[in-house]
Amino acid sequence: MKISTARHAALAIAAATLMTACSNATYPTREAARQNAPTQVLVRNHNWMDMTVYAIKNSQRVRIGQVTSNATARFSLPRGIDASSGAIQLEADPVGSNESFVSQPITVEQGTVLNWTIENHIQLSSYYVTSR
Repeated sequence: MKISTARHAALAIAAATLMTACSNATYPTREAARQNAPTQVLVRNHNWMDMTVYAIKNSQRVRIGQVTSNATARFSLPRGIDASSGAIQLEADPVGSNESFVSQPITVEQGTVLNWTIENHIQLSSYYVTSR
């Protein structure tokens, strides 16, 4: 069976168009992927009490999770609290205690990891920020 010249030309044009569309595909760069990723908070709880962890930004306090005693947990900051437009603070609220601890303001970029260690003496807690 022979394919007509017009049909053959139409198939060739369709194939060329498809190949052109595929060749112009863009893939996110590593930087773009990091900027679209949520900010992570990695909490190491060395305290003997379980901790409820909050993120505070512009006086808005949002619960991000709970970490049991002597455990580690990873949370994503909610998009509304994401630190792309200013500093955040973290609050550790021991379950069953009136004592709580609020960190100093921490500036992090979207897509980074905020590592927070809560010590048994809660005032000695510390943090550092890393990229993914």
